[in-house]
Amino acid sequence: MGGSVMRIVLTIISLAAAVFASGPVTWEGQHDGLTIHLDLRKVEVSKVMAADNMGYSVLLLSRAGSMNEIGKPQLPVYRRLVEIPYGALVEVAAKPWDVKRYELELPYYPHQYPIPKSGDVPGFIRDEKAYARNEFLPEPGARVVETAVMRGHRLALIEIRPVSYNPVQHVALVASHMTVAVRWTNAEREQTMRHHRRYDSPVFAGRLDGVVMNSGEFNFGPGPDLPVGYLVITPDEWQQNLTPLAEWRRRKGFHVFVRTLSQVGGGSATAVKSYIQDAYDNWPIPPSFVLLVGDVDRIGYFTGQGQGSPPTDLNFGMVEGSDYFPDIDVSRASVANSAQLDSLVDKIVTYEQNTWSSDTNWLKKQYFIASADGGHHQIAEATHSYAMEKIRLLGVECDSLWLYYGSGTPITTALNGGRSWVTYSGHGSRDCWADPNPDFSVDDVHALTNVDMVPYVQTFACLTGDFTYTECFSEAWIRSGKRGAIAHAASSVSSYWTEDDTLERRVFDCMFDSSFFWVMGGFNKAKLIYYAQMGAGPRTRRYFEMYNLMGDGAIDVYSLEPEGLNVSHPAVIPLGNYPMLVRVKNNEQGPVENALVCVTAKEDTTVFTAGYTDASGEVILTVNTTSPDSIYVTVTGHNLAPYMGSALALPSSGPYV
Repeated sequence: MGGSVMRIVLTIISLAAAVFASGPVTWEGQHDGLTIHLDLRKVEVSKVMAADNMGYSVLLLSRAGSMNEIGKPQLPVYRRLVEIPYGALVEVAAKPWDVKRYELELPYYPHQYPIPKSGDVPGFIRDEKAYARNEFLPEPGARVVETAVMRGHRLALIEIRPVSYNPVQHVALVASHMTVAVRWTNAEREQTMRHHRRYDSPVFAGRLDGVVMNSGEFNFGPGPDLPVGYLVITPDEWQQNLTPLAEWRRRKGFHVFVRTLSQVGGGSATAVKSYIQDAYDNWPIPPSFVLLVGDVDRIGYFTGQGQGSPPTDLNFGMVEGSDYFPDIDVSRASVANSAQLDSLVDKIVTYEQNTWSSDTNWLKKQYFIASADGGHHQIAEATHSYAMEKIRLLGVECDSLWLYYGSGTPITTALNGGRSWVTYSGHGSRDCWADPNPDFSVDDVHALTNVDMVPYVQTFACLTGDFTYTECFSEAWIRSGKRGAIAHAASSVSSYWTEDDTLERRVFDCMFDSSFFWVMGGFNKAKLIYYAQMGAGPRTRRYFEMYNLMGDGAIDVYSLEPEGLNVSHPAVIPLGNYPMLVRVKNNEQGPVENALVCVTAKEDTTVFTAGYTDASGEVILTVNTTSPDSIYVTVTGHNLAPYMGSALALPSSGPYV
């Protein structure tokens, strides 16, 4: 790929880096819809040299996406998700004005096939019929692309098209301003309210913030912040191996349901999906997380409907609507035997309880590896630099390995020294990162010595997450005892340069800008932004399907050294209903907001109450005990060292022996 075309790719990625931040698109709400305003203050005309050795023009609009029909002009567009009521019919009407004429010296650049990270680079495509039409297309305006549902929230993707282009005249008309009226009729507000109240949970609260324009417009008063449903599906013989994880998840505040394959009806993908569907539709506490335990010989998988039909676990979480948005965060603990499961469970519990044998200095360090590819390494380097710039502002220490130049920290040095996050972008195969020389393979993963210093790893490369393979690269990371990784996200099929690096940027936006710290929540929110940025279609569905997580998607990933807590609560509480006040402060005695506090009992398993601390660091939990018991008080939160304390429930008077 020539340098000019590379600049096109980097420009497309960087222009949309803050696509949903404040910019030229704003909105205001009405009772029967909303109005979107587009105000373009600056339009730049640029020239590029493409792979066919011809020059082309492009228009650069702030934070715009682009049209994506192969071979046709890649004109700028804006896409926005909006929430709409259940049952509503949606119409849009656009009013453009202040249309300016741009005489272009060269034809407009045509949209190209994505550039794969493996195999041949597709040839340059220009739809000559489209470029021979002496008319302005498309007409400036807006349209509803499609509607979808995500865990009780109905969404519509609105595409705003401010640019019209005549390829024969080489003229672009740009609407500097546009008002788009989005109106709905036949809204079923009661149904909308019921869905919100049933399916809202802390795991999905905020999932739409910063992604959906009118997020929060359909709040019908305070919904239930808790509970969080956590469903584990496992082969029967491994049920007891999961006890430490189930007990820990419950103690920190999750409602845990462990179900065996005999209870589910077998390990086929259809049987497991049917059971999850019933739980979502009918259980009092619908699951927010689902953890599948075992490789594909134990629990099956789906063949995706997106481009290339990727092997996927996404469908297990697609339980509302006919779209491909996940309504549940699904992950797979892909282990081959009970010994691997025991070590993974121990690794997860140790990680979340912060009871490592090592110190915690490694948790403030992240590591980035960029491709050695001679034509595309700049893409990976630019995207890694974007991520590093973002997280360094938060106190994260970063180092890297730029493989094209052979400069930076060697892989084994970084990993064995301890890193909290590891991000790779480049070439891969089913059993290795393929850009290092020699390859960094499954055997190298198993040879790591990073005991109790296990990172979250994300690999933006081909095939490294093909969990239908005997032991793929992604699986090896979670099968390495107390070494390897705490979780690994990777693709089950071939990936693409621009699309991979767009998704990587969105992951860092979500997990460091929007308080989505648990791994599958952050990754799924990133996919949602990717959808709005890149547009709907088979390639976008492919990306939803092909990136899967090996490990437990409910893990809250550390990004800094955990802060110690000072927690105060009564040492003794009386039997009966008792309002227990718990105060949570940091090491500087400042209040800690949004810490999850859970109270359980040793003997009476019906004692269970949880809540989040307020701005003053306090929460009052009603504890109902009927007999003397030991009470457990557990406090957790992002980048916090968990507090695991206790109290006694005793009669208010009289002796207790």
